[in-house]
Amino acid sequence: KKSDKRTLAFGAVSIDISSLGSTPPEVVRVLDAAGVRQISPVVDVTNFINLTVGQPLHAFDADKIKLPLYIRPATRGEKITTLNGKTNLLTPDDLVVADANGPVDIAGVMGGADTEVSKTTTKVVLIASVIEAMSIRKTAQRHGIRTDASARYERGIPVELLNRGRALAIELLESMGAKVGAGARLGEVESPKTIVEVKPEQIN
Repeated sequence: KKSDKRTLAFGAVSIDISSLGSTPPEVVRVLDAAGVRQISPVVDVTNFINLTVGQPLHAFDADKIKLPLYIRPATRGEKITTLNGKTNLLTPDDLVVADANGPVDIAGVMGGADTEVSKTTTKVVLIASVIEAMSIRKTAQRHGIRTDASARYERGIPVELLNRGRALAIELLESMGAKVGAGARLGEVESPKTIVEVKPEQIN
């Protein structure tokens, strides 16, 4: 669920990865060329989508979260320990992905350590979101965290990329043996159209 106007679109899908195979060679080649180390098949796919489509994705260990997930402003005083091991004190200016127990991700910046995908993970919840660039930039600066995902968001992401990136990720994971479950998508489906008026005499 999304509950903040800074979030333009948000989608999540449940995926069983208990029979997941290894990272495909075509994904490995792209990661190697970009200097991105392999972590796990699921994370490798999310990194591949970020590099090739431009849509950041994040996977949570489904057994470590309590659905539903929300993307919302943080409550003042909430804390989250992110994947880099840092404990971050949050403010309402920060957007978080949260479950019933609290924040599990600083939205668009970095996931939480407590819900990280590991070698024993058998089911994940894969999320994709499109968030206002300025919001991500301020949060990343405030917490001193800069990631490939936050860098993408800071440049602005068309909402059309959400469906494209999520669909390709699902296609890759299914080809590796994953089984896709229930999913949902909320928010805008098209970027606002920009009309530029130009007089004939202004065109060279």
